[in-house]
Amino acid sequence: MEHENLLRKHNRGGGTLVESDCLSQIVLSLLTRVSMFVVVITFAWYGQSTAWAEKPVSAITLISVTDIAGDAPDRSGLAGMKIPESCSDSVADPNASSDQVFPANIFGGISAVDWSGEGNDYWFLADRGPLDGAVDWPCRLHKVRLNFAFNDTDPVASKLTAEIIETVFLEDFHGRRFTGLASAYTPSADHPVRLDPEGLRVSPKGTFYISDEYGPRLMEFSRAGRLIRELTMPAHYQCACPGTSWRDENPNNDTGRQSNRGMEGLAISGDGRQLFGMMQSPLLQDCQRINKTAEPMGRNCRLPVFSANGDLEAEYVYQLDNERLKLNEIVQCGPDQLLTIERDGLPGSLAQCKNLMLISLREATNVAGRAEALTDESAKKIKTVKKQVLLNLLDPKWHLAGDQMPEKIESLAFGPDLPDGRRLLIVVSDNDFEVDHPTHVYAFAIPKDLLEQPLVDEKQELEGPEFSLLVK
Repeated sequence: MEHENLLRKHNRGGGTLVESDCLSQIVLSLLTRVSMFVVVITFAWYGQSTAWAEKPVSAITLISVTDIAGDAPDRSGLAGMKIPESCSDSVADPNASSDQVFPANIFGGISAVDWSGEGNDYWFLADRGPLDGAVDWPCRLHKVRLNFAFNDTDPVASKLTAEIIETVFLEDFHGRRFTGLASAYTPSADHPVRLDPEGLRVSPKGTFYISDEYGPRLMEFSRAGRLIRELTMPAHYQCACPGTSWRDENPNNDTGRQSNRGMEGLAISGDGRQLFGMMQSPLLQDCQRINKTAEPMGRNCRLPVFSANGDLEAEYVYQLDNERLKLNEIVQCGPDQLLTIERDGLPGSLAQCKNLMLISLREATNVAGRAEALTDESAKKIKTVKKQVLLNLLDPKWHLAGDQMPEKIESLAFGPDLPDGRRLLIVVSDNDFEVDHPTHVYAFAIPKDLLEQPLVDEKQELEGPEFSLLVK
């Protein structure tokens, strides 16, 4: 009303305001009110930033947890049921039975996650499908919107929900959908050779880099899911005699990846010029075996680094704390520093190790081109990557341990920074397409200085009768 009073004063002929002065004051009054409105809107939008800034941000915080139901449908549009190809010991899962069927559009088996770069949308990559390769499962990834309702005063009380937005199939150059079927060694009219997608990163141009466990392979796909190119993997990673399961793969190979233990994780540098692979377990030549049918045992996992052009630039060694552990996922969190998952294969209250490990490549030995097997003895001659526990998911303070702890924690992704300046870390489980088990999504706030700190090597001793129960 102030500008109306100014006009009235001018119209009453007070003689103290010329028309230009009056208009100037009117404009000034309106701009002031608009500015106040913008300030109010700004504080309403970033209100949580002020409140969060009053909280100490030097510690890691579990912001929220949400679940995606095990029987949730995806957005593939597929109908009908999928039946296992075989129920014999030749398939990857010997427990497959003829009465097991799966909806063709089921959401699950999440093996990797990455932020889309837009809003709260993330890409969730599904692996080869139900029953470990016994089903002719079209490979796919999903766009999932993670909706946060931040609590202004208490970050821990923030709410998180997940919404499946889109499903994209992975196709070869000719538009044939890749299948997770373990016996698909050769292409057919319906699909190219088998694919077990395990690692995912979105490139700066919006394409998908995906690592595969069957090969292993490293591939680039378009936003629509069409194969653009495949990078060449070093020969010593390759499995010369592939099989449908560890029963006929490991005994028939002396070198290359172990069965179902291929390139489990994939990271990309901030500028998109480098790709970091992570093998889930040591290569066969880096293991010890009593005989060809015995389980390969070892601790030295390879971490290859590729240029965006596909050249192998370096190869480092990550040493597991125990030969029964395995690696899942890898994501860059700073120059020469990455985050990975080192875990056991035990669910619920049996779990003993579900750690997010901060690792540094700065002082590690580049072993690219070395023919020598990476046994524990030979590893003493080199510097393995430094590592330390950043976050123990079994720590009682998170209230995640116990019966509800999933066996497989498989995915890591950084989202947009949080209002208080910390980094948003998304951690996701793999439910193996079991409809009775949801996909768990955990959201943590991580201080940036913790991710960039100099590392001190940490080794944890995992012993006892419970740990001997660790399974493949």
